Amino acid sequence: MNYLKSGREAIRLLYVLIIGLGITNAITDLFIANKSFVVPSVEKSVLFIIYFSFILRFFFGAYRVLAYDIDIEIRRTKVIINMFGFFIQAISFFIYSISYQNIAVSQWLVIIICGIDLIWILSLIFIYKTADRTSYQWLFHDLIIIIVLPINLLFWQNIWVLFIIAIVALILDLAINHEFYFSTKKGIGLKIFIYSFNTHNGVEESLTDLMEIVLTKGHHPIVSHKFTNLYDDEKLLSCIDLELLRICDAVYLLDRHGEENLIKFIHNYEIEIFSHVDEIPVILFDEPRLL
Repeated sequence: MNYLKSGREAIRLLYVLIIGLGITNAITDLFIANKSFVVPSVEKSVLFIIYFSFILRFFFGAYRVLAYDIDIEIRRTKVIINMFGFFIQAISFFIYSISYQNIAVSQWLVIIICGIDLIWILSLIFIYKTADRTSYQWLFHDLIIIIVLPINLLFWQNIWVLFIIAIVALILDLAINHEFYFSTKKGIGLKIFIYSFNTHNGVEESLTDLMEIVLTKGHHPIVSHKFTNLYDDEKLLSCIDLELLRICDAVYLLDRHGEENLIKFIHNYEIEIFSHVDEIPVILFDEPRLL
């Protein structure tokens, strides 16, 4: 049994449950008063739209991340950090669902949620030295909201400022990250660093393995300088290898006995080590991948 995958799936279901309870609570407050149906006022309707707009974009991101590469995620600490982060986020949005009709309280809650999200994403970028366009876009939106909403709270107290921010953020998020949220791909391959401590070891074997990884496994191989004729500056090329390895998800070692510093580096960055192609998971695509 894959316990990491089971734990990740459990937090995803828990996240959906808490968010669902929050939305149910918000809808109930909008349409029910004294156990009877009521037509909501314009202000209450606008506040609900603001709440739902914020929660929708965060929900899309959370659900996608928790489903993202669920079969191949190998950085265990990152998964655990995300589990705690999404649980805190879900609880925060549940509290927001109780208070969304209070414009001042709801704005402070949005500021807190975006602040936590900002720190969370920056921490992952700092730890793993990697980020993509989606991460930077989330950071930018978090920062804008954290700057603008306190100004609105202190000087304007205008519900329409909050409304515009919520709608624009949702539209831009879905437009910019459409491929991330709604990709038709069934999987995204790992970046696998191919390395051998022995410069004369198994070059033909490594090429065969590369073909199998690319064509049948669906991953992205990155080859060490060990498999090239570049040996003019071994120290510099070894440093380049380490930088390449830093951005990879896994390393495929043709032999296990070699440089202790590299092995320590691999373990420090929680990079999975494969020594046989059978150990590497298969990623399914809608169409066969060709060279």
